[in-house]
Amino acid sequence: MTDIERKTIGIDFGTTNTVAAVKLPGIGPSTIQAAGRDSFPSLICFYEEREGGRKVLRAAAGPAAFEAYLSHAPDCRLVRSFKNHLASRSITETAILGRRFSVEQLVGAFLREFRREAGPTLDPGDTTVYAGRPVRFWGSDPDEGLAESRLRAAYGLAGFDILEFVNESLGAAYFHVAGKTGEHICLVADLGGGTSDFSLIRVTAAGSEMQVEPLGQGGIGIAGDALDYRIIQNVVSPQLGQGTYFQSFGKRLPVPKHIFSKFERWSEISSLRAHKTMRDLIAIRDGSEHPERIDALIAIVENELSLELYDAVARAKVALSASDEVEFLFAADAVEIRRTIARAEFDAWIAADVDEILARMLSTLEKAGVVPSDVDHVFMTGGTSFVPAIRRRMEDCFGAGKLMAGDEFVSVAAGLAVYGEGRP
Repeated sequence: MTDIERKTIGIDFGTTNTVAAVKLPGIGPSTIQAAGRDSFPSLICFYEEREGGRKVLRAAAGPAAFEAYLSHAPDCRLVRSFKNHLASRSITETAILGRRFSVEQLVGAFLREFRREAGPTLDPGDTTVYAGRPVRFWGSDPDEGLAESRLRAAYGLAGFDILEFVNESLGAAYFHVAGKTGEHICLVADLGGGTSDFSLIRVTAAGSEMQVEPLGQGGIGIAGDALDYRIIQNVVSPQLGQGTYFQSFGKRLPVPKHIFSKFERWSEISSLRAHKTMRDLIAIRDGSEHPERIDALIAIVENELSLELYDAVARAKVALSASDEVEFLFAADAVEIRRTIARAEFDAWIAADVDEILARMLSTLEKAGVVPSDVDHVFMTGGTSFVPAIRRRMEDCFGAGKLMAGDEFVSVAAGLAVYGEGRP
């Protein structure tokens, strides 16, 4: 068997981005680029094209999904954060341009496009693919067994038939402990888009030999997406009428809060396009004390600007990791929302979320009989690990000298490939 045949592949299918890595014998792991990128956005856009006098459904994923959305809107459907639906019993399928897709078909279509964009390096042949999964799947009424079976089916639809699931945070641990010797207790904090997962491990390493003993694990469905929503709540929704009043049949009434709850996830905003809801929004606008704000809300819904809105939110959040103050700007189709956000404000908005994330982390340690002073190294991975409020709390808990970072976006996939090499 050649080295190429003995390669191991790790795939980190994430809520926000997806990464794959390959490991060859005697060589360190390397990221497999898809569409010229190490980190491939977990987006898919469905659109129709005419072929021979009939409409054919096409799909584009990653960067091409956003381009397809801009080219074909509104006659297309762009989907993101679909990983969050894997565990939900109540979500079985969705209609896309007149066709029905199950959750596994939707995820499978994305993974198939990801594999195509990555090219032959991601062809597993007859080898096992080591696929990441969260410590716990989250969603409405979550079912762990259902989530894993759906994910396995989705990988199968994409041509990955031989599969082993590995906790994502364990994959990150294998990446970060490479080269260490002796015995170490390590905490891996995998802070992504949809979930925050924690794995506590004991690593015993001597030369090229390494043993990893799991000591405890925990997770919570609060991460980057939840932090995005705090910007929506405090910056965007007030400019769309949240907290304002309108007149109806001689009564002064608040604009209903349930309208703005749809902004918790960008994909739910489109549900406001229902005929009755749009009729209600127009009636609210006609009696509103701030009709221009309701007009902006209607424009976002009617023109399906939710993706652009959430992209503006994500850019502001990322910028706040490097600056004490940023200018939030969303401008599209005559809608403009502009506001300066100070990092101190953002920290206050997300304080309760950060408290819950840290509480789950400490609970994970406590269940394993470990206190923070016992931990030798803390490996932080995932995009949310860059948020300064979280990093400060981790430093306060463990000491800055124990925090180790680097390769936050690719360490899980690379570690999964390393893990696979050591399997029989």
